[in-house]
Amino acid sequence: MGTFCAEPVNEAVHQFAAAYLTANYINSYWATEHGGIVWSRSHGNADQPLRPDTRCWPLPWINGDVCTGPDGLEVAADGAKGEVVIRGRYPYMALSVWCSEGFGTEGWQGDVSRWATYFSKGSGCYVQGDAAIRHADGAFTFHGRSDEVINVGGNRIGTEEIENAILLHHEEMYDARAFNLMVGYR
Repeated sequence: MGTFCAEPVNEAVHQFAAAYLTANYINSYWATEHGGIVWSRSHGNADQPLRPDTRCWPLPWINGDVCTGPDGLEVAADGAKGEVVIRGRYPYMALSVWCSEGFGTEGWQGDVSRWATYFSKGSGCYVQGDAAIRHADGAFTFHGRSDEVINVGGNRIGTEEIENAILLHHEEMYDARAFNLMVGYR
């Protein structure tokens, strides 16, 4: 089994990994701040079929969704892209930093503004700035950081669009560095 972490991986790349690395190549979603995986796919679960569109599902103890709207807390329609929001606590969620009593307050010695953004949607809602699409079957496809864009002439271009453009012209770029794959063995 192989996994990657919530990066936008298009169908061609996913099929390549499944063919040459491992047949059960899945997507999972987590970040250091999460403390562990929060979205993934159960191995061998017929209700969560392996697809080359990198879908994954929230783990049973995660109350998460994709949200849009003016306050960023309206559940997105199926097929719509929005921001990933986790509501409520889960078993391995960090509730403080280094057991600091003043965590997140003005007197705290850490970066208050940075940590405040994680809980900016209100009490009990954790956001990290990642974008995803919600599907009718309860699955999610992650599309990387919602703020990771290049602004070109007023057009916001994300890394996913750049990678897909490179793949569209793969014949001309066959020898390019983008088509090399490193696999480490231990």
